[in-house]
Amino acid sequence: MVARLRAISDAVEVIPRAAHIPEASDFADADVIIDATVSVAVGRVLDAAAATATRPVFAQMACDVRTGTLGILSVSMPPERAGCLTIDQNAENAVRADGTLEPFYELWGSETDADEIIPTRGCSTPTFHGSAADMSGIAASLTSLLGAHLGSSEPVSGTHLISLPHGEAGPLRSFVAATRIEAPAEGEELSEYQGSGETEELTKDQSGGVQDGAL
Repeated sequence: MVARLRAISDAVEVIPRAAHIPEASDFADADVIIDATVSVAVGRVLDAAAATATRPVFAQMACDVRTGTLGILSVSMPPERAGCLTIDQNAENAVRADGTLEPFYELWGSETDADEIIPTRGCSTPTFHGSAADMSGIAASLTSLLGAHLGSSEPVSGTHLISLPHGEAGPLRSFVAATRIEAPAEGEELSEYQGSGETEELTKDQSGGVQDGAL
């Protein structure tokens, strides 16, 4: 992923971090933090940082366990106060409420998962059932989507969902927008997340997905 990000532009500086849990100092000079750890612990740290006044853009990537052909990218841009973990978890409600997004239900687990221990994406063994080609497609497409997202004229937070052209669902893409969460008054909690999904079919030469990796 680092190599792909560096290939976007000669002016891009990418510094990989090997630490298990990011520290506050990691956010000081960063423009974008990409979380590909599929770790709830890391997600909670970034969620807490998202509520601070000054912080970088947060992005979180993952793929489905069963096929490795479905990808998910959550983005939290200031002044959004919800982190990617919260946006991801609440996007599930909007997705499951929309029948046209049924192919993506698996990203949050299926009915058959009751017989398996899958605490979060990427934490079971094996991490996913797919090929290196699938992961390359997922990682490349989600990275490209993130680049386009960062170039938007307005700060938009939400969740991108994609399916590789050769996957069971075919070439699909959807974006579930996160309703901005305003700063709470002292002693109050963040307001409830709301989202809406919009699905569009991709052309045959478009693909997408995620790579399980480190922060």
